Amino acid sequence: MTKSKYKIWTMADDAELVLMREAKVPTKEIARALKRTPSSVVNRIYKNQIPFGSFQTFSEVIDTAFAEGQIKIDDATDSVSFRPDKMTEADMMKYAAYLDDRDRTKRNAFMCVITVFIVLVGFISIYIQLIS
Repeated sequence: MTKSKYKIWTMADDAELVLMREAKVPTKEIARALKRTPSSVVNRIYKNQIPFGSFQTFSEVIDTAFAEGQIKIDDATDSVSFRPDKMTEADMMKYAAYLDDRDRTKRNAFMCVITVFIVLVGFISIYIQLIS
């Protein structure tokens, strides 16, 4: 029986990898801690789809924004005001990235609709040529 050329990933290794990714530890440091190559760690991250950092739920984001004074509710009018002046630079970058992703998603959806329309017109023109 031949010896395996690589170290098998155990459940403990996977758990440690997930915890380190949630803590936003760089890949090279994770590889060093797990005694693996950086490419091995990257492949495992890709295979298991492990996100970088922990993601907050919508309620956690809202609660944090209230706690930091980024969102304020006026009791007299029940209106909600968004306070970007209270946002940190990191928060502004996250918000800008969110807006960019949202716009990119809209553009992609629009391009899909246009592509489907062009293909449909092509099929209709072929059908018309065949029946005439």
